[in-house]
Amino acid sequence: MSQQRQQSQKNVISAFWIFATLVIVVIAFGFGLYFHTLSSKKNNSIPIEIEESNDSKDEKSEFQTNAHEISISKAECGYYLPSSKVAKYTADNLIDDNIKTAWAVNLDSPIYDCDALFGPIFTVNCNTVSEVVIVNGYGKDEASFFNNTRAAWITVYRVDYMVEEFPNESDIIYRGKLKDTVESQSLVVSPNFDNSKPTNKIGLIFSTKNSDGYYFGRKWNDLCISEFKVYGNSIGTGKLETNEQLANNEEWIREEAEENQMRLDEERMGPEWINGIWELNTTVSTALGAVRVNAKVCIDRESQQLVATDCGTTVAKGAYRISGNTIYCGDTYIDMDINNQRLEYGNGYYYRKVSDRYL
Repeated sequence: MSQQRQQSQKNVISAFWIFATLVIVVIAFGFGLYFHTLSSKKNNSIPIEIEESNDSKDEKSEFQTNAHEISISKAECGYYLPSSKVAKYTADNLIDDNIKTAWAVNLDSPIYDCDALFGPIFTVNCNTVSEVVIVNGYGKDEASFFNNTRAAWITVYRVDYMVEEFPNESDIIYRGKLKDTVESQSLVVSPNFDNSKPTNKIGLIFSTKNSDGYYFGRKWNDLCISEFKVYGNSIGTGKLETNEQLANNEEWIREEAEENQMRLDEERMGPEWINGIWELNTTVSTALGAVRVNAKVCIDRESQQLVATDCGTTVAKGAYRISGNTIYCGDTYIDMDINNQRLEYGNGYYYRKVSDRYL
């Protein structure tokens, strides 16, 4: 009986320790979970500073400085509102950097009140289009803006590759809504636009297919647009260029123009070897017999002047010009033997150069 009691007490003690151990494990797990959650919240609340690579910074900086305004050499449209006493409404108003002027057309005319009104066409030299900017309506003043009609829907497209009535999707620069505001609106280029092709002409299409094609004027149904600009790259590299690259290109263009001018000057003055004094002293056989020739030609290539004498008589004097292999001065002409670098008198006789200096 005593042994059974002792065994029972041992079982109770063992159960107690097992229970206590389980309680301690549960409490420890609870504390661990609590501190883990608290630590996670702290980490999430602390902003993590991510170091931006120099390449990424340079790319963003370059993108911001890349886009430049493309020069529009011409804006044309065959129809426009007749000029008033104080204003004209032709398409060139769209590129004059003045929102107080506008291109306008009367939509009450049946020919213009159509599903697709093809508007002005702009001549540009653009390799890559990055955005277009438009000023909607007549920006002269508030009354002019609201009294006239504004465009609510527009298609900006590349004219160059059109073969059908409407442009292909790859030639549509922008198609969508315009805001009813006189503020400049930047129109983002469509992702479907093929920027790998150069763009020389850009056109506008206004549409009444959508019920919201126009914001109609309070007084007149004259559609007005004040300004249009194009941004991108006009150099021809296929990518936008920084201001530094543009400056380098301008320098290259200037140097190229100077070289072309120098080449033209060289061609006009003739080869360097003609400069100097040329003489011919000999007896020439002619149909009338032997004739003594005492001829002299003096050429100042730098000033493009020539003096020619024959037996002491001046036969030519003044500015000369060159065409092909012949020097002309007045009624006198002298052929050049380019291969042998000599001047021909005629009949197989040639001048002999006696000096490289003029007179």
